[in-house]
Amino acid sequence: MRELDPTTTVPHQPDHAFLTRQLVSPGELVQLDIPLSPSSTLFRAGDSLRLLVAGRYLEPLNPLFGHFPARYASSPRGRCTLHWDVEHPARLEIPVIPKAPPISKWPISSL
Repeated sequence: MRELDPTTTVPHQPDHAFLTRQLVSPGELVQLDIPLSPSSTLFRAGDSLRLLVAGRYLEPLNPLFGHFPARYASSPRGRCTLHWDVEHPARLEIPVIPKAPPISKWPISSL
């Protein structure tokens, strides 16, 4: 998941190519861009944001909630350590969409 597809990656939304297998050795540090699902969330001044990182779904697997397939095959357990310090900076990118100017109702157009 480290190789990005340059033709489909856009700002704030990395798209992985999945063309080559890139194994990670125990103890090896690698950079990883993890795409988040788009949302339409309005944050107001004073709101807080919490990021929860998990290696599995935290909700029950259910296709009605968008979990496809509804059950994944079991895989060997692993351990992932996130490094976040001066030597290993991390970030959460949240695009800011500027407020649109008000739309005037009149005149709509000249007929």
